[in-house]
Amino acid sequence: MLRTAFLVFALVLSPRIGWTQTSIGSHAVDYFPDRPPSAADVARVPSSARDVIVAKVRLVGSVFSPNGRHPWDPPQTKDRAGAEVEIIQTYGGNARPGTRHVVYFGLRGEGAPNMKYPHTPRMRAQEYFMVAYREEDGKRRLLGFPASPDAYEQWDKEVWEHERLRGLPGAVDR
Repeated sequence: MLRTAFLVFALVLSPRIGWTQTSIGSHAVDYFPDRPPSAADVARVPSSARDVIVAKVRLVGSVFSPNGRHPWDPPQTKDRAGAEVEIIQTYGGNARPGTRHVVYFGLRGEGAPNMKYPHTPRMRAQEYFMVAYREEDGKRRLLGFPASPDAYEQWDKEVWEHERLRGLPGAVDR
């Protein structure tokens, strides 16, 4: 019964709310992995991609929504999120260490419904790897990597604990 209900959701409802399964998995997508990408990972960039960068990065500030303040606002871009990153070390492409780039990720209607990205202050202070590329619209987008259910659950617990503590009186952490 539960399996049938899930199949009905997956086949009938998920395309209507923008969730589609891709080759990177259906649970969660990690846009800032903590391990270097393999050659097979990098080969997954879209055929229309140009100016591909493989680098170790650090976030500058927080992840932002490029689509307005409220969920009911009409989308202004096809991206669900964006961030400014500083290049620490380049493994491929023409980016110099110390340069900053604005990157977008979480294309609507593509990938898993859950995105894993640096959210808490501890997460934002770490260094990550990225595969970024320019698309025809000129925006630099990140390639997503599959995130295991366990990795996503651990990320989710830390995010919710951070948000819970942030909501307490006297909290100043952003």
